[in-house]
Amino acid sequence: MIDPFGSFDWSTLHALYDQKCQWFNKGAKYLDFLSYRPESDRELYYLLIDCFARKRLKPYNIDLRIYEALLYWKLCSQPAAVKNVLELARSRRNSTYWQNQLTGLCSSLPANIERNSKGITSLVKEFGRFHLFGMRSPDSLPVRTTFLHFVYPHTVPIFDKMVLKAVGIEDKNANKNFGYLEQYILHVWVLVDKYSSCFPKSARESPIRMIEMALWSLRGNATRCCH
Repeated sequence: MIDPFGSFDWSTLHALYDQKCQWFNKGAKYLDFLSYRPESDRELYYLLIDCFARKRLKPYNIDLRIYEALLYWKLCSQPAAVKNVLELARSRRNSTYWQNQLTGLCSSLPANIERNSKGITSLVKEFGRFHLFGMRSPDSLPVRTTFLHFVYPHTVPIFDKMVLKAVGIEDKNANKNFGYLEQYILHVWVLVDKYSSCFPKSARESPIRMIEMALWSLRGNATRCCH
């Protein structure tokens, strides 16, 4: 995997990222429960990070509404995916069933994790034990790692095809491959250690997230918000 940054100007990252996030809709019904409507993709990210941080005592008490908002954040560039995941789930099961699955998953998570790529990969595999929409399929690695990122924002990167393109991986099925997942985790940690001293002091994101925002922003021609 390559390092695409070179002389990248980290002071421009937030503006560059925001420019590419065109599909976020603050009026989405999956955000109805919020007392404050985030104006942007990044504002919703900060809100969700804060929600997860307040609930880090084991077992994690993540509300189903927070999970739906997380899925919306992840899938907002793909209206069909939002419909097929969120709407289909609502039509098939009642909220109590889904909340029980979510509570079971959260209760299985360790309070903290270290930089251990094999351990994180194993944790991602364990998500299959819980029949939770958006993460039940064995190839749902992007959503599984998104959830883990919000639980462990300083350790776990989000794994998807856009950031993989930025590090030189063109295999269209790479985001479903556990081998690539482990390689990517290790690569992001290397990039964090190399560039974290360059990040703006005012950044609210973890170093992991700063690297991923930059990878996503540099990935190529796409302009949709796909994390």
